[in-house]
Amino acid sequence: MAAAVPRVGVGVLVVNKAHSAVVVGRRRSSVGDSKYALPGGHLEFGETWEECAAREVLEETGLIIHNVQFAGVTNTVMLKERRPCHYVTIFMQGELLDPTQEPENLESDKCHGWEWVEWPSIPEPVFEPLQTFLKSGYKLKNAAMSVSFQVFFGWILDKELTAENWLFDCVRYGISRLRVHVFGFSLALGVIQMKEALEI
Repeated sequence: MAAAVPRVGVGVLVVNKAHSAVVVGRRRSSVGDSKYALPGGHLEFGETWEECAAREVLEETGLIIHNVQFAGVTNTVMLKERRPCHYVTIFMQGELLDPTQEPENLESDKCHGWEWVEWPSIPEPVFEPLQTFLKSGYKLKNAAMSVSFQVFFGWILDKELTAENWLFDCVRYGISRLRVHVFGFSLALGVIQMKEALEI
């Protein structure tokens, strides 16, 4: 019999500033069994979405995340499951605190294992709430891009600022997307010219 009331779940897009993949795993559950899903779980009483996201990721994968932000929400009624249910799923995005850390399967009774998968190319079959979220076209907030701009604006008062240095740090910080290079290179040249004009 279907649950009498909807339940609130939290799904977490765990991102690494070194690439554009997220952590996914195949579920072991009476709901969505063997389907690919994100780390996550139920929102506990008195808990914020950010707290729930960080807690669930740590419990399930051992990963420590920060900069947790809201990504979206879905409303999913799953009547064809062995245990029919209704879930409101809050999706959050969190950045890996240590970029070298790898996920561990700490709850093997709930998941077959975790892996990095390029977003949004999640393998089939996909757990229904995540499937609905994918249709929204959500784009990851690229942590690597944020790092590059922090470095760039740190250069503004640096007399050694050059376009070559900009490209060097793009490579050093693992930023490979063409639009980042083009925009950043143009921005760098503009600031170089401004500095020369002001003689700073």
